[in-house]
Amino acid sequence: MTPPDEFRAFCSQLLVLLAMESTRTLLLDKAAETAALSAGSTRPVLKRMVLLSLSSPCLGLVHQAADFIPDVSVGLVNFPRPANSQHHEPRLHLVNAPALAEARVIIFNPVVTTGALTGLALDLLSGSGAKDVTLLCFLTSADGLGRILRTHPSLNIWTSAVISEPDPRRNPFLGLSDFGKRLYG
Repeated sequence: MTPPDEFRAFCSQLLVLLAMESTRTLLLDKAAETAALSAGSTRPVLKRMVLLSLSSPCLGLVHQAADFIPDVSVGLVNFPRPANSQHHEPRLHLVNAPALAEARVIIFNPVVTTGALTGLALDLLSGSGAKDVTLLCFLTSADGLGRILRTHPSLNIWTSAVISEPDPRRNPFLGLSDFGKRLYG
């Protein structure tokens, strides 16, 4: 098994590549661009961006990817389970965020198996006004992908691999289900 420090370095590089690829179509904020040009600035003004992690351990990876994106807001969607409930209730933790309706929101979930938690996070973001949402993930099951796309058909998804028919004897998700332990040992 890959040691945590090497695994973390590989994951960081892969996330940066996925983030860069997913932002290449980022539109300029036309009003801000016009104001900047009239003030003599030549720096292009990007649409505001929000980069969210769907797990606390992956927040460190998200911060590393944020180093390559100017003026990005970084946050977390976590899934605490209320004391007397079996259902997760997603919560958005984001300080100094732009209005989500005016921003590109990129969420990072390293491994999507069933798509249930990712779907809850997407529902939360939609309910908060987000319209331009992109999902970044390393490994996705075809079933999880289908579940997400049925409820969020306009979602942009960037993934490294889709497992269409997992072999029960050789589970590709084995060892990745607890991604945080792989990152930090």
